[in-house]
Amino acid sequence: MRIVSASFFWRNDQPDGLGVTFGPEGFSPEELTIMFSGETVRRYFADSDKALGSSVVDDYLKQLQGIAIAAKVRPLPMHLAVMAALNIMWLAERGFIPNDEFNGPMFVKTK
Repeated sequence: MRIVSASFFWRNDQPDGLGVTFGPEGFSPEELTIMFSGETVRRYFADSDKALGSSVVDDYLKQLQGIAIAAKVRPLPMHLAVMAALNIMWLAERGFIPNDEFNGPMFVKTK
């Protein structure tokens, strides 16, 4: 399966929330699949899991707050959008934020 579109939400029902989407306008399905299901994601999750004893959850939530503020002022640089996406994926998968219509990742996939 390949990812055609990937969206990531954190408190998207709140004025200070965040939503980022990566789609066909900027990325091919192959690029999206590599970005959000490849080795980079596995390493990010492994590193985050190792740091779990520290303040990693609080750090990720603070990063999301800062990124959400920045997104209200100007378009996000790609590195911040990807950081937000990875933080949201990890936080939702590990149960630190709900995975519902306002929080978490959403992927559109094709065969």
